[in-house]
Amino acid sequence: MILAPNRRQLLNGSKYLFLLAFIASFLGACDALRPAQGQQPPASPRSAPAASTAEGRYFEEIRGTKVYDPVKRQWVSVSSGAREKMDTLNWKVVQNSYQTLTSFPKQFIPQAIPEIPKPNLVSPSTSTFDFARVEKKDQYQIVVALPFLAGVSEENNPNAEGSVSRWAVNFYGGMKLAGEELAEEGLNLRVEAFDTKADEKVMESLVRNPVFSRSDVIIGPYRRDNIRIAAEFARLGQKVLVSPYSAVSNMVDNNPNFIQVNPSLESHCRALMKHARRDFDPEDILILTRDNPAEKTCVEYLQKANLEMTGAPDALPVKEHIFPTATYGGINVAPLIRGKDQVALIIPSWAEPNFVFFLLRRILEARLEGQTIVVYGMPQWMEFENFEYEFFEKLNVRVSSNAYLDPLSPEVRNFRQRYFDTYGTVPDLAAFQGYDLFLYLGRMLKEYGRFFQFFLDVNPAQQLHTRYEFQAIPFPGASADDRMNQIARFENRYVNILEFREFQFQLLR
Repeated sequence: MILAPNRRQLLNGSKYLFLLAFIASFLGACDALRPAQGQQPPASPRSAPAASTAEGRYFEEIRGTKVYDPVKRQWVSVSSGAREKMDTLNWKVVQNSYQTLTSFPKQFIPQAIPEIPKPNLVSPSTSTFDFARVEKKDQYQIVVALPFLAGVSEENNPNAEGSVSRWAVNFYGGMKLAGEELAEEGLNLRVEAFDTKADEKVMESLVRNPVFSRSDVIIGPYRRDNIRIAAEFARLGQKVLVSPYSAVSNMVDNNPNFIQVNPSLESHCRALMKHARRDFDPEDILILTRDNPAEKTCVEYLQKANLEMTGAPDALPVKEHIFPTATYGGINVAPLIRGKDQVALIIPSWAEPNFVFFLLRRILEARLEGQTIVVYGMPQWMEFENFEYEFFEKLNVRVSSNAYLDPLSPEVRNFRQRYFDTYGTVPDLAAFQGYDLFLYLGRMLKEYGRFFQFFLDVNPAQQLHTRYEFQAIPFPGASADDRMNQIARFENRYVNILEFREFQFQLLR
């Protein structure tokens, strides 16, 4: 296997300069500066801060490789750990166990919802692999097109954000660790990385590069406009395009070469309804929403999922209540939950934290003694700032999420240590995503060849940060008799449901 840097000319400067920028970005959290003459030695980078668990136990220390020798007045290496030379580490503690990357936007533009068909209780279970062929190669060409943003600033590119480049760098770092494992498993890959610079013109130029024409799989890009450019190129050129970040579902119309890794908004709504139906009868479920197009779209997704799960053509929809958008202070929930011993409230709202705050307060005030209330919300709730998390605890809040990292998992802890040993910094969620995705794609290539996407739906896999359960998504109006020619995309439909207990979000069992 060859994990080779791209030695062809990029659009702006040589690839070697890009690699230097890449390494510099990787160590951006480390402040690798030599101590000034006569300065006190910096704090030893022996271990990351311990992260506590609900049981009061702690992670094992992540051990570095440098300790300060006061006799030699210099850093000396120890037996194992980070390979990069550094003198100080600035740690940023993050909640990796439930950190999420949710890319459906705050100002969501709803797409048309097809008419909900009557349930077919004897629908065929044909999988796409029944139609596909296996075409293996001695070596597979992989192109990675991500916004590393080397040499790009916000002044000359409004899409250049530090968080975007950090995501790309960490994602690619996880990929490289997965590549080492795939090489040991005998898979021969050639991987070449390109910087899209979060720019449409750059992306249009990249797809004309001969390397893209020779590729079997393209991983990326990040931004929706760039994804559309790359998706059309993949459709016409019979390349597999793997979109690792965006969760928007209407970027492609009819593209069986397009793989969407993050579940769409519809998948999140389906998962919320599925879990609500698991623990509550339909008559004890209530959808609370505002009068705006985005949330109405979510309600349609929720009702569609409920009808499919009911399996009866005359099933009644779940009850809904729509609040006027501008009247937060006048919210009255008491009449809606009166007379129920238990109730599940699904709130598909994420754009305005103030609305969620006021609504949860009113629900808590209206709750009767002995009444069980469970609130289902959106993944962005975990990122709300200055929020009363006591509401989450008392209302048994559950949210959907693209990811969950079990802090007690030996595999998660081992990856954290390995990543730190290699790069000298603690991995964030993007590193786990890059590692999991590349390992999964590589093994699918090895087993099924360059048209592996048609075997995704029969190869679910539990990964470190989530589970992969890909399905072929037909475009509206597609018939079961011609599935191969009517696939809109492949999408991972698995969504983690997290519940707030013991002052943190944990996986719902």
